[in-house]
Amino acid sequence: MKTPRLLVASAAVLGPAAIASPAVAAPPAPFVTCVAPDPAVANGLVAYWGYSNTDPEVTWTVPGAGAQRNRFTTAPADRGQPTTFPTNAPGVPGYGDTATQIAVSTAFTGNLTWQLDGKTAQASSSSPACGFDAAVDLVPDRAAARPGDAITWTAVVRNAGATPFPWNERGLVLSATGGLALEGPASPAPDELMSGEAVTVPAGRTTVTPGQCFGSATASVSAAFVTSLIPTADANPANNTATAGVPVNCTVDVQVVAPFDKASFAPGTDATRTATVSNVGQAPLPLGALSVRDSALGAYAPVPGTPAVIPPGGAATFTVSAPVPGGAAACGTMWGTTTVAVGDASGRYVDQDTSSNTWTSSTSIAGGACGTAQTTNTPTNTPTAARLISASISAPTKVRRGGRGTYRVTVLNPGKTRMTALAVALSVPKRVIISQRLPGRVVRTGNTVWWRTGALAPGKRWTVSLKVRYPRQYVGKRRTLVRVFARGARTVRTVPVTRVLR
Repeated sequence: MKTPRLLVASAAVLGPAAIASPAVAAPPAPFVTCVAPDPAVANGLVAYWGYSNTDPEVTWTVPGAGAQRNRFTTAPADRGQPTTFPTNAPGVPGYGDTATQIAVSTAFTGNLTWQLDGKTAQASSSSPACGFDAAVDLVPDRAAARPGDAITWTAVVRNAGATPFPWNERGLVLSATGGLALEGPASPAPDELMSGEAVTVPAGRTTVTPGQCFGSATASVSAAFVTSLIPTADANPANNTATAGVPVNCTVDVQVVAPFDKASFAPGTDATRTATVSNVGQAPLPLGALSVRDSALGAYAPVPGTPAVIPPGGAATFTVSAPVPGGAAACGTMWGTTTVAVGDASGRYVDQDTSSNTWTSSTSIAGGACGTAQTTNTPTNTPTAARLISASISAPTKVRRGGRGTYRVTVLNPGKTRMTALAVALSVPKRVIISQRLPGRVVRTGNTVWWRTGALAPGKRWTVSLKVRYPRQYVGKRRTLVRVFARGARTVRTVPVTRVLR
């Protein structure tokens, strides 16, 4: 509505003669905005009334029906009409509204007249017909998004009909879904929209989640007339709700670390291998989209209890077991390459970086039938000798309970060729608390933290570290398992011991 002035003209202040006198100020003029059928009454109508107060200084207060100066005829004289009439607004650039277009609505039959301080307006079936149509649109600030992106939404409220209406809480209720929060208009706007006019309303921001991968981030906004003021139905309900969606694109990427479970196996026994498949992409990965196989032992299976979906930053454990052939012919070094394939029938899951999808390592076939003489069973496409890994481990030797410590592992490539698929696994004792934030491509599975790097040039070093805290009830000797892996190299294992003091 219009901004009230400080000066109030009323019978109590100016007296009846002063209010009625044109020399003091012109009284507000009522008018009929439109008339619509009343479906609840045979031959019934609903009239929508407005007024114009062109006096630039005076907010008029006109007593209601009891004073015979602000009344409807026919009865009842009091139909909820206003008694205070602010001066017309100065107008907003780009908008046509200055007067109050809809101040009150009234049901009637035949004719109805509003008498307002000597001025009148009459409604009948020949009055302009109503055409209410509130349309909404919803606009996101981008065409596509990824998990973690914040989408800014904007709602647009438009008068698509022929009849003006209040778009604020007097005449229109705006609601939203999808986490939106509707605010006030983005720029100055009148409280009523004339035909063809629109107002922009900020609708807040939503953050894209991994659960929306390969789908869309959707939201909607709806508009409905306040029936106490506008009981006439919207002419086009189809445009009262707008839904918009932003496609969510996600990266798919896995890493695998798959050492043999033991340094050696005897002929005729089962060789076993455990693979940890880490989801380092943005999309949750269903187990059904993963196929894990080893060139020596066959297909892996997930360990019992593995969740059906691996979340981003999570990992799943797979195991494989196969018998080692009996006899001395199997003795020597057995190589195996574990490969993770990603994909399913939907075509959504395509690994963008397959360089980390394989892991090659070896184990010794010894003991039993091998005796002291061993032969090497080496595939033609694998190294004939394991590369060397040089690793130094710094670990706290003594610490008070409740204290803190840092593990640091430095890996050196002492050879003459690049070392690839390098990884460090550090398994801290149970109940030890990891007290630092882990970077995005560092994966934690239970009490084991995995670091991985693509390659290490000859003579170069790679260092990782982990800060921990020991619980106050935690005393005695505690062992930490540190393993260093690289493609074509024997695994380095060491178990530093930390003594937790009282």
